[in-house]
Amino acid sequence: MKRYIALLLAVTMLFALPVQAMAKSKKMEADVPVWTEETVRQYITDYVEGGHMDTLYSYYDLQIRRYMPESAYEKLLTELEWMTGDFICLGEYSSFEDQVRVSGNNRIPVKTHVIHMHMEKNDLEVYFTHKNFEDDWEVMSFEFVPAAKKDVDTGFAVDSQPQAEDAFVESAAVVNEGTDLALDAIITLPANLMDGEKVPACVLIHDAGALDKNASVGATRFFEHLAQELADTGIASIRYDKRTFVYGEQADMTVYDEVVADAVAAAKLLAENTAIDSDRIFVIGHGFGALVSPYIASESNGLISGMVLIGSRPESYARQLMETTDLSGLSRDEASDLNEFIRNLRRQSEEDARSIEMFGRSGYYFWDMEQHNHVSLIMNLELPTYVVQGRNDGEVSENDGWRAWAEELKHYGEFVDYQSYRGLNHMLANDLSVDENGQPQYLVDAGIEVTAVRDIAQWILSRQEVAQ
Repeated sequence: MKRYIALLLAVTMLFALPVQAMAKSKKMEADVPVWTEETVRQYITDYVEGGHMDTLYSYYDLQIRRYMPESAYEKLLTELEWMTGDFICLGEYSSFEDQVRVSGNNRIPVKTHVIHMHMEKNDLEVYFTHKNFEDDWEVMSFEFVPAAKKDVDTGFAVDSQPQAEDAFVESAAVVNEGTDLALDAIITLPANLMDGEKVPACVLIHDAGALDKNASVGATRFFEHLAQELADTGIASIRYDKRTFVYGEQADMTVYDEVVADAVAAAKLLAENTAIDSDRIFVIGHGFGALVSPYIASESNGLISGMVLIGSRPESYARQLMETTDLSGLSRDEASDLNEFIRNLRRQSEEDARSIEMFGRSGYYFWDMEQHNHVSLIMNLELPTYVVQGRNDGEVSENDGWRAWAEELKHYGEFVDYQSYRGLNHMLANDLSVDENGQPQYLVDAGIEVTAVRDIAQWILSRQEVAQ
């Protein structure tokens, strides 16, 4: 109860600053919509879906934005979801006009829109107040107040409804079937496909580590959620156990052995499915899987039509490990020699690479990976590429992640797109829990943010004419 009261106080402080602070603000240069029931409903819907946050924030009076950082505006959404559960839909609407004092006896007209929010655990009333001048509609406050539970008014349900159980159909499959390297897989298809209908599909490529088909980390099941949400948008996928999860690591294993060969085999399995459009098969790589995705595409003999790279850095994998691995067991000279070797890794000889061990692997593993450099391959392949990241990714910062990709690929804007999402972590979820060192814990399966998945799906679906 104390936490709930604290939340309401935070809402009041952040979104209902004294009007005196706003009285001298200048009118925003950006176009502000006319606030009607429809546009206010859209504003709330966009906010709870985490979409267009920059734009939503910009509608505030300038003085409010000076006192209220955008990060606080976004953080409130996570707090609300924690306290009230999932958003269900918007309900009843009412409004009233009033005047508020700005200085002395001077008063300005305002209008407040009140909309009921049906939530999973505790309903809310939203009070959305704006200046009520003909040419000045700046937002003055955006408050959430506890409300009694009401029956859902389905007339105002929004797209972010809980996923229907029949939104997808899953079937067991086997990658590398009939070989000594068989991997259990799941193909997820949209439900209720018509006879002869073909849909685009994705191969889901794991992050680093020996991961199962759901890419389970802690309590999370990233690939399971991603596959099922993609199916709800009309896109199929295949996910499978990573080779190292089933067979362990081998001393002479290369990246091709560990990831690439199986991903290409999975893409071929999709292409053989009568419900899949073989001209629209994409890879979705997560973290380390994003680095390897261009290598996979280059080995697919034209089968891969595009790439989605989630939560990754363009820096070489060896360099990333150099920055994140505890090297306290090495002397200063040994650490310096290793750093110099990595700096010149691509130019090292194969013999020298095989003679050194790095991060528990043969140096040849990293040398071979550099011979198929992901940035160079993206430039040469010129496949549609979508770089995606959560802005609260505790493993990859924005500067090291999508912004670094944008810098590396700045001359290739015609086929590379970028998107980042406020409030989302490495798994594109709204779980920001960390340990005492600030590292993600993944103790809760927070699912995956529907808005991010739908953006990815829209990007894929908009490339219907892509064929290799």
